[in-house]
Order: sequence, then structure tokens, then C-alpha cells
Amino acid sequence: MVEVLPFQALTYNLGIVPDISSVISPPYDVISDEMREDLYARNSFNVVRLEYSRETNIGGDKYEEAARDLQSWIAEGILESASDASFFLLTQSYVDAYGARRRRKVLIARVRLAEFSDGSVLPHEHTIPKAKKDRLDLLTQCETNFSPIMAVYRDSDRAISSILESQRVSGSVFASGTIPNEGEFTLAKIGDPEDLVGITTAFRGISVLIADGHHRYETALEYSQISRSPGAQYVMMGLISIDDPGLDIYGYHRVIKGIDESSKGRLIARLHEEFEEYKNVRLSQDAKLCSQEMEALLAAADSTKWDVALLQESGDTLLLSVRGMTETHGEGARLPIRLVEGCLADVLDDNHQTLAKAVDYDHDVVSTVTRVTSGDCAIGLIMGSLGVDVFEKVVTSEGRLPRKSTYFYPKLPAGVVMYPLWND
Repeated sequence: MVEVLPFQALTYNLGIVPDISSVISPPYDVISDEMREDLYARNSFNVVRLEYSRETNIGGDKYEEAARDLQSWIAEGILESASDASFFLLTQSYVDAYGARRRRKVLIARVRLAEFSDGSVLPHEHTIPKAKKDRLDLLTQCETNFSPIMAVYRDSDRAISSILESQRVSGSVFASGTIPNEGEFTLAKIGDPEDLVGITTAFRGISVLIADGHHRYETALEYSQISRSPGAQYVMMGLISIDDPGLDIYGYHRVIKGIDESSKGRLIARLHEEFEEYKNVRLSQDAKLCSQEMEALLAAADSTKWDVALLQESGDTLLLSVRGMTETHGEGARLPIRLVEGCLADVLDDNHQTLAKAVDYDHDVVSTVTRVTSGDCAIGLIMGSLGVDVFEKVVTSEGRLPRKSTYFYPKLPAGVVMYPLWND
């Protein structure tokens, strides 16, 4: 169903940049201004200067400057273009939020762009026009994918996994490095003709689900309709098997700010209409201790028995589960994240506020807890993880989830492998 092909990649020249750890970066949408400055200082050839460059001091166009840097780095030999088409296997080793060591295999390939209605590529969330314009301006100037879109797939007969786990592939590692605060990675090249055909053939009967990178996908699709380059009909993806034991989906939490006590009470009451109390616990008012206690609750054996934790500044915490539900998926499902979003909208609409002004989204438990215990926010809603199988079933049968419903961890780095649209 989906067309997955090898490609002639653009990569850092290991003879000039032997440690690519210094030149890769997170994807643009998780880079803060402070992080960007750190990445600029880390190496003058860090990919952040292409993926998410800062505004120029002389009033120039940052996208044009990124394009000039790209061509300059190619001319200087910092980046080199492959002479043949290959797939790549990125293996990420990391420690998850609960201290367990995990490993994840990511197949990097180019995937033919298609409308979501075609069914070969499926989304799970909506996008924001402003973010898409930024990505379109960059793609128009550079004609290069600097970071892979993350997508997942069902490898029912393990035809793809058997290739990725083969000795031939594991023996083709040519680069390795570390990602700060995450872990280590290796990069292998898959160039054997039998493997190339085997992977492409195996994907023909399945769909892929976008996990992270909806704005980049929709931007690439828009660009494909105006570009004359054959390579623009594809986009670079990092493809992960749904059965990969290293695939992690964390909850995306909500913090509610700027509401009075009356609205706070109505919101709690509204939540009680959709959820029932599983347990009432008192956490520490100290931010660090409270964060540790919350993480312990999320990792506890009974964490599957509740769906959302309602945290208040006092440390009072209600663990809530969806009323009358033994399952949280299937047709017409009462998904916890949808119910939470509905409760927030109901109360805030009555209070003449909007979700955008009163609700912030945060994937980090420590940050969320700190904002509530410090009094900066009135309520924190700590969301439990959405199981991989539930994610697949909901997206394939019911369509998109509310905004900021999932946080796939770890992110796929930019700069490990790049896809130049002109190398087709």
C-alpha cells in the first residue's frame, strides 16, 4: 500500500566530522531558544543552522541563509552525497522515564507522499498553519529533509524485522554517537540489493501511521504539488515497528492557569462526571519530591487502573479512571484524552476563555508538577500513557486524536541522515 524506497543520502563526511554527536540536533519543534544557542556553540557545522536557524542580525532571510550554508558545506566537503541508493538503520539505546534501559530500531527511508484519504499514510493529530508556513519556507529554499518524520507500522510476518536484525545489516554500522540526556545510537547502511527489494516489497501491503512530524509531512505534500523535482514526491521517514520493544508513547499533560476558584471547582466537578475516583493520594508540596512521587505512581503496577491524575498545589491528587469503561478504545471509544479535552472546553467556554489562553501542554512530568506546586498554575492533569496497540486501533478506525495527545520518546535526531530532493 505504501511505497518505501532507498535514497541517495546526504551525510556528514566522517573524515572531517568524525563524531557526528556534535553536529546533530533534536527536531525543530522541541528546540528552545536556549538549546539552539547551545547547539550553535557546540559546532559551527551543527545541523540546527539548517533545520532551525536563528534570525539573522542584519535583517536577511534566515531560510536563504540556511540554503547558502547547505550549499557551502557541500562545496567544502563537510557534507557528502552518496553515489548509490540505500536504506539506513538507526538504533537508539536509551533509559526510559522509569529507569529501564531500552533499544529501538528505526528504518530511515523515503516514502511516497499521498493524501491521507489514500490510506497509505495516516495522521493522528491536526496541524497549525503558522508552523507549516515555516517548514514550507525552509523546504522551498533548501529542497532537503534534514530530519526524518517518525512513523510506525505493523510488521505482522516480521519480513522487515528479519532484515533489520540480520547479521549483514548489524555488520554494516559506519557511525555512532551520543545524544545528550537520551543515550547512544549507531547508524548502519543497508545496501544489499536483496535487502533493498525485500524491504520495499514488504511495505507494499501495509500502511504507516505518523507518530511525530505532521507539520513536516503536510508541508512536504504541499511542496510536492508545486515542485518539478521528482524527489519532491517523497519525504524522509524514520519507520518503527509497532512491536518494537523500544517504542515508547508517553502522555502529554495539561496545566490550567488563570482561572478563579469557581471555575476550578466547576472543572473538577465536570471531570467527575466523566471519571470516577480510583484513589486519593497526598503528594509532597516540595516540587522535587512531588515529581518523584508522581513518576512512581506512573510506573506502579496499578497504573493501568487509572487514566489521569488531577494534581493541585496542595499536593492533593486524585487518580481518575473513565466511568463505566473496561476498555478505552474501539468504535465510539471514551478515550481519556478526549474526555479531558471536552471537560476543559465546556468549563472554559462558560468562563469566556479559550483553551489556547488557559491551557498549556507539557510532556515533562517534572515541569508539569513544578508549575502546579509553585502556584503558577491552578491544576495539573497528568495523563497516563496511551498503549501502542490502542494508538494503532484508534488512529486506523476513528481518525485523529486531540492536539498534543502523545509524546513519542525518544525523538528522531536531525542531521544523522538527510534527504536532498535533487538526488533522485
